[in-house]
Amino acid sequence: MKILVTGGAGFIGSHVVESLQKANDDILVLDDFSTGHMRNIEHLLTYANVHIVDHDISTMPNLATLFVQFKPDFVIHLAAQAAITTAKNDPLRDLHVNGIGTLNLLTMAERYQVSRFVYASTSAVYGDKNYRMPVAEKNPLMPDNKYGISKLTGEHYVRLSKLPATILRFGNVYGPRQVPIGENQVIARMIRHFEKGDEFYIFGDGKQKRDFVFVEDVAQAVKVAMGRGGIYNIASGKSVSVNEIAKTVARIYEAEGYQWEHKLERQDTRMNVRMNVSEAWEGLTWKAHTSLEDGLKRTINDN
Repeated sequence: MKILVTGGAGFIGSHVVESLQKANDDILVLDDFSTGHMRNIEHLLTYANVHIVDHDISTMPNLATLFVQFKPDFVIHLAAQAAITTAKNDPLRDLHVNGIGTLNLLTMAERYQVSRFVYASTSAVYGDKNYRMPVAEKNPLMPDNKYGISKLTGEHYVRLSKLPATILRFGNVYGPRQVPIGENQVIARMIRHFEKGDEFYIFGDGKQKRDFVFVEDVAQAVKVAMGRGGIYNIASGKSVSVNEIAKTVARIYEAEGYQWEHKLERQDTRMNVRMNVSEAWEGLTWKAHTSLEDGLKRTINDN
């Protein structure tokens, strides 16, 4: 199979490419390196079945050339502007990448009749509407930040396309190679605090809970999604508080009882996020297997 992976030099994308390479698929990685890094992917470029192109998905003419030359059977669209703070401060750029970029890619994928389009979305499309947890795919989509709006725009374009498609709504993904973007990626920022002394603080009292999922589990979900259509939450199905994460990270660093700094004036309004993952099990026969403790240890040891 020939598989085009956008954002393949990024945090999640590099793990997806790694998983696909082991199956000996022919992979073209497309990345503009705005947030991706060559170091994430260079160990894979020694394989004859992995190729990389430095390119922006928002530039249509060059995209057409890539599709003509590579002739992908599948498109896995992971490239995105993923920082909530960037979306807030520069919403035009956010929409340009997540909306127009996705539309451009879909246009080419339709024109050259790819077998399936896999789109990486986010739990942010649900918004903060005090849903009964765990939040399921059938819940209303009412994003309350600009990042969620732009990713939902991409979802709408995917649904309106003529392509067989799969939409994956990721929870809070963490793992090796994750680099903090703005104030996102709380686990990566905690680790950099210990490793490099970067400033870090917990919003509010730290009791807010999130659904954290290990990146290698996510990569496996993306891989199996190439064979099945639908919309699926990709998460652990469990909620863990930021305080619990901080306590576990400190323990792994042998800093039991570490006093984390809090910024009480920066309250996190989304107090409890947990995703229903039963559809992913039924539709994809997928579930997250990595425990939080093991995932954090593997993330820290790989830094």
